[in-house]
Amino acid sequence: MIPIVEKPLPDELLSSWIYRLSKRNGLNCNRFAEAYMHEKVKNTSQLVDIRYGYTSFYKNIYTKQSLKDLYLQTTTYSFESLWMTKGQQARYINNVFRPYDKLNTSVNKLVKKVRICSECFKQDKSAYGTAYLHRAHQLSGVKVCTVHNVKLLEYTNRSFENEVDFLDVCRSIETAVSDESLIKYAMYAGTILESGIESCMETVKNVVHEKMKESSSVLSGIMHWKYKDLVNFDVSKFMAVKLISVKYIHAEGIIPILMYLFPDTNELIDRLRGSELAIIERTCPVCNETYCTTEYAEHVGFGCPVCEQKLNLQERYASYMNTLLPDYEIEGTFEGLDNKVQFYHNRCGKNIALKPREVIFENKRCNCENIITFEDAKETVESSGEYQLLYYTKTEEPVKIHSIKCGHDFKVSYRKFIKSPYCRECRRLKLIFDKRVEELTNGEYTVSGQYINQETKVLIRHEICKKEQFYLPRHFLSGQRCRCNYENKLDEEWNKMYAILTEYKKEHGNTDVPKREAYKCQSLGRWVQKQRNDYKNGKLNEYRQDKLNELDFTFEPHDAEWNRRFEQYKCYIQQTGTTHISKRADFEGEHLGAWIQTQKHRYKIGKLSKDRENSFLRLDEHFFD
Repeated sequence: MIPIVEKPLPDELLSSWIYRLSKRNGLNCNRFAEAYMHEKVKNTSQLVDIRYGYTSFYKNIYTKQSLKDLYLQTTTYSFESLWMTKGQQARYINNVFRPYDKLNTSVNKLVKKVRICSECFKQDKSAYGTAYLHRAHQLSGVKVCTVHNVKLLEYTNRSFENEVDFLDVCRSIETAVSDESLIKYAMYAGTILESGIESCMETVKNVVHEKMKESSSVLSGIMHWKYKDLVNFDVSKFMAVKLISVKYIHAEGIIPILMYLFPDTNELIDRLRGSELAIIERTCPVCNETYCTTEYAEHVGFGCPVCEQKLNLQERYASYMNTLLPDYEIEGTFEGLDNKVQFYHNRCGKNIALKPREVIFENKRCNCENIITFEDAKETVESSGEYQLLYYTKTEEPVKIHSIKCGHDFKVSYRKFIKSPYCRECRRLKLIFDKRVEELTNGEYTVSGQYINQETKVLIRHEICKKEQFYLPRHFLSGQRCRCNYENKLDEEWNKMYAILTEYKKEHGNTDVPKREAYKCQSLGRWVQKQRNDYKNGKLNEYRQDKLNELDFTFEPHDAEWNRRFEQYKCYIQQTGTTHISKRADFEGEHLGAWIQTQKHRYKIGKLSKDRENSFLRLDEHFFD
C-alpha cells in the first residue's frame, strides 16, 4: 500500500495525481511506478497517459470509489472514447486493465501533448500549494482555458522530475482560429466531459444522420456560421465520405459539426444517452479479480485478465478467432497483431490473408461477406440528401447517379463515388470555368465554390483583398469584379480631381468653383458640388474631408456667404452708428441695403432661421419692427 495517499484535486489528471503522490512519499516517478504500479518507465513523460500499471496503482491506494469511477474521474477517456470505434475502445481499455503482450500492444495515447493554463497554474499554487494538470485542458482540440479565457501553453520538457517552473519550458500554441471560436469549442468539449456520457463513434454518426434527416439542408449555412473558422475541411466530402466509410474521425473533425447541429449541448447528450457503455466493470467469479472491459471486448472473448494468463498466447489467440470466425479455418500460428495470417473461408472456398488486428478490432472479413445490394448502395449514396442512385448492378460496374443540387446525371464507379462524392459533370464544367477565370484575370481571382451553370451564382475569391463573393458566371465573365477594384478606381479619380482643385486654388486664391465651370478640361465645378452634397449626406469619408480642409474648402457656401454679408453689415453699423440702411444703399461696393431687405422679407414669411434671427436681434432688438 502507498504510505501517504492524498485525494485527487478538482479535475486533476491521473498522471498529475501520481506525480504528486510520488513527491509526497519521497520517491521520484520512476521508483514510484516500479513500486506501486509494477511498471518500468524510461522517462516520466510516459506517465502522462497511464496504462498497464493502473490496476496495480488502484490496489495500492485505499479508496471506496470503484475501479471504473476513479478511472473516469481522473482521465479524459469518457470524452475521447466518443470519437473511437467500439474496437478502438476495446484496444485502449485492454491496454489499461490487461498486461502487455503480443495480443495487447500499445495504441495511441489519449493525451499526446501536455497543456497548461498559466492563470490556473498560479491560482492552484495559491489555493492548494501546488500546481497540477487539469483534464479539461487536455481534451482533443482544446486550446484555451474556459475559466480564464486565455490560450493554453504546451509543455515541451520530456521529464516532470526537474524542480523548475513548468511555465519556463512551455510554448504557445499556434492557431489561425479566432479566440471566440476556440472558447466556444472548449466550452462545448468541457460540457461533454462533465456530463460523463458514454458512447462511441458509431452512435455519434447515427445521431448526426438522424439530425440530417430532420432537415436535409441543415448544413447549408455552416460556412456562414459564427464559428466557421473551426471548419477547416470540406463539409460535403465529410458528410458523404468520412461520416459513412471512415470509421474513426478525430475530435476536431466532428465536434464543429456537432456544435453546428446541436448548439445546445444537452440535446446531443440526451440523444447519446442509453447507448452502449464505453467501459464496464466486472468481478471474476473464479478468482474474484475486479477489472474493466467493454462489451465489444467480451464479444471477442476477452475475459478475466488474471485467469487468461493461465493460457499461453496461441491458445488465447485461437479462442478469440474461433469465437469470431466460426466459418473459417486458421492456417499458421500467431506472430503479432500486424502480422498477416492465412485463413480458409469454408463458405466461399477462398484462402485469404488478414491481420489479426483487422479481424479482432476492425471486424474485417472475406470480401464475399461484404456484398453490397442495390438497397445498401442506395442508402449509402442518398444518405447525404444530395444525390439519388438511378442505376446499380454491382460495385465493379459503373453506376448512374443524379445530383439533386445541380440536376446533372452522371456515370461513375461506385467505390470511387463513395470515396469522392461529387458530381462528375459539374467537375468537368468547373474545370472549364476555372480555367477561363484564371486566364481572364491572370490569376487575380480563383473559383472557390461549386460551378453549376451560367445562371447559378458561384463563389469566387479575390486573391488581392482575400474576399469571397457570389457572382453570376456570365456577369463575371462580362467584367463584374470585386468592389475593392471599383473603390480603387474611385480613389484614383478623386485624387486626380483633388490635384486639379489644388491648382485652381493656387490660381484663383479660393476653391469656390462655380457649378458649371470647367477647369483644365475637367468639370471641376460639378465635382466640387458633389463633394458638398456628399458632405451634407454624410457620405464623405474623414480622409477626404481632411484633405479638402487643407485647401480651406467651403462645405456650406451659402452659410459662408451669409456670414460674410452679416459681418459687412456689422462694419456698416460701426462706421455709421446706426442699424438703419435704405433699400438702395451700397456699402463696400455691394448692395448691402438690398441684402438687409431680403433678410427682413424672409423673416416675415417664416424662412429665416432662428439663429440668424437672433443674430440680428442682438444688434438691434427692434430690427424687424
